[in-house]
Amino acid sequence: MNFFSTSALLVWLSCLFAACFSAKKDRFCLSLIFLTAAAFLIRLFAASDPWLHFWDERYHFLVAKNMMESPFKPMLYQSPLLDYDYRAWSQNHIWLHKPPMGLWLIAGSFKVFGVSEFAGRLPSVLLSSASVVLAYQAALHFLKDRWMALACAFFQSVNGLTIELASGRNPTDHVDTIFYFFILAGIWSSTRFAISQKAVQAMLAGVFLGLAVLTKWLAGLIIVPVFFMLILEKTGWKKAFGWSVLVLSTGVLIALPWQWHIFHRFPLEAAWESRFNVLHFTEVLEGHAHPWWFFLDRARTNWNELIYPAWLFFAYLLMTNQRRTEYWAIAVWSFLPYLIFSAAMTKMQGYLLFTAPAQFMILTLFLGFLSGRFKTQLGWIYRLVFAAVIILALRYGYERARFFRHPESLAAVTEEIKALSPGLDEKTVIFNTPYFIEFMFYTPAIAYERMPSQNDLSKLAKAGYQIRYAVIVDDALRLLETPGY
Repeated sequence: MNFFSTSALLVWLSCLFAACFSAKKDRFCLSLIFLTAAAFLIRLFAASDPWLHFWDERYHFLVAKNMMESPFKPMLYQSPLLDYDYRAWSQNHIWLHKPPMGLWLIAGSFKVFGVSEFAGRLPSVLLSSASVVLAYQAALHFLKDRWMALACAFFQSVNGLTIELASGRNPTDHVDTIFYFFILAGIWSSTRFAISQKAVQAMLAGVFLGLAVLTKWLAGLIIVPVFFMLILEKTGWKKAFGWSVLVLSTGVLIALPWQWHIFHRFPLEAAWESRFNVLHFTEVLEGHAHPWWFFLDRARTNWNELIYPAWLFFAYLLMTNQRRTEYWAIAVWSFLPYLIFSAAMTKMQGYLLFTAPAQFMILTLFLGFLSGRFKTQLGWIYRLVFAAVIILALRYGYERARFFRHPESLAAVTEEIKALSPGLDEKTVIFNTPYFIEFMFYTPAIAYERMPSQNDLSKLAKAGYQIRYAVIVDDALRLLETPGY
């Protein structure tokens, strides 16, 4: 049993226990600090993998590395020596497959802490941990109860999906984590405006909307209808509409300059990526074909296996509290994205991460319903279900952190690539490796997955490049001057 893993697990559990103990003493602020610490520790542990995860982290990190010197020119291949298809986001030169904000944050971390796996993951770890505090503050406004707000923060702290994505282990990784933070921050700002009705708070919500769009396109617009529902009862629909226009306009002012920039500088790539985004709804892309109920099915592992009765209870609350606009705001935040993305032909589990705080609030309301019946004749059943919700939340957090996982083969490959780095320079071209992204991230060489044609070899030789072929010899990675042994 690994000492590091055991220590991390014990410290994580200790923080959760301390949060529970503090809450029982009505020390909610201290409890929130412990929950945030627990979130940070488990994400920090998960982010300690000493290799690049195959999808999609390796691409995000390489582009971010190249953006350190050229922040307004996102590139996968910094020096495209051979012909490429600008539509192939995993092989091209100008890389517009994702908007720049998440990549800028990663590049900034590289600038400060050096280029490494951990430095690339640090922004996601910090923002995902900070989301615990924002989730508490937002839930306090939506649910009007400190215990419920703390329960929402607990779900955010231990949620397995947020842990996996913040550590880069699953596709959509850091981009979805950062996007999620900006959505939550925008809705938190919306709750501040609902209290103060100061224009600066509405504009701040708009700023976060713009940053969300700059992280992952138009799904960031979910902030606008949630904002509208939150203030509808206090301001009336006309004023709510006007304020929502201010939020939207501020967001557009933040996000639009990048769109102008890429269509002006890189028109082919920008037009293709815009079309590619639309194709997610009309075509199955890259093998991500799933039935319409895919997201409903994944809800049990993404949020909690008891989310389904929680949804039913929340539907009952909506029908019996129709004037409670906070509940309708939760419904919009939670279910509108489910309707839209379930209709899309291309589906991936991270697409609905930004609905997580709304799902956690629904689970919290369900816990409130259960706890209110502890003293009834069938109270033991309600206690059992209450405990099951908590245990299932902890279970998925523990499982996805992989405290006692076996070392992955990528760790050995990464060490071999790093060991080869001193013998490589900008005039080295490596062919025949599935680790072409890793070679370009860890070394100054240029690498390709495919084998070269004779024309490729002639072109590179004339330009003074040295050719190497990656092969496996005696279970170890080697670079040869010819493709044979």
